[in-house]
Amino acid sequence: MPKRSGNPPWLPLLSGWGDTVNVASRMESQGVAGCIQVTATTYELLRDKYSFELPGVIPVKGKGEMTTYMLTGFLGDG
Repeated sequence: MPKRSGNPPWLPLLSGWGDTVNVASRMESQGVAGCIQVTATTYELLRDKYSFELPGVIPVKGKGEMTTYMLTGFLGDG
């Protein structure tokens, strides 16, 4: 059987997940048990329907410090 050189053809599909997996791993390791922690992007999408608490920043390898928010509840209709 001929020997293949280079990366497998499916590798580009997996490398697209690298950043997502890295951020999720850092958020999990810096998170608080029983709380929902979200990125600033998710916060921007949900801030009109949910209340959040700003806990600070977390270090993310390759990205530096990243702002995260803790979801604290549903805003409701009033």
